[in-house]
Amino acid sequence: MSEWQMRNAEAVQCVRQLCVVDSSRLITGQFKAGTTTETIILSSDLLHGEMGVLQGFPCQDRWDFSPMIILGSEAWYGIASVAQALRANIGKPAFTSPIAVAHLRQALLSTILERVPHNYTESLRGKRLEVLPGALRRALDFMLAKADTPIGLTEVALAAGTSGRNLQLLFKAYRGNDATGGTSGYSATTLS
Repeated sequence: MSEWQMRNAEAVQCVRQLCVVDSSRLITGQFKAGTTTETIILSSDLLHGEMGVLQGFPCQDRWDFSPMIILGSEAWYGIASVAQALRANIGKPAFTSPIAVAHLRQALLSTILERVPHNYTESLRGKRLEVLPGALRRALDFMLAKADTPIGLTEVALAAGTSGRNLQLLFKAYRGNDATGGTSGYSATTLS
């Protein structure tokens, strides 16, 4: 059993549940003697970046997740299974695949954003969360980070670790255009 007191909220008590805690709002937390727990710490930058890619624009507000997920719920099993796979691959150099670990981290972020209710849940309803190829994800992250500066296709391709042509094909396959404008919300001036 654990108990968490957060700023501007009632105390949350958890018994065999997944508890989501925003560390910036945490006042106190305690565990009953003999309690075992596993902790996953996610940077808000990762969550904001992922949400920005999903929405097509950066999110500005702080995350406000539902504090408890019931044992046995779809969210609990989804997060637990991805976390277990991550634990099995991290720290074992002979068996670790950096690509597999990166995909598992991506799956964990997507599972949390899709399954744990939060203040952006409504804006995601009806949108399909997808796992994107690494080069496309890096390109989108780079474009979001440089949204206030003119950038060229060559710069984006370099940041994504791929060729300009491959990047165009990735945008066409996953975003319905060729990165020179059109349907995905990225205009021709973004990649000039």
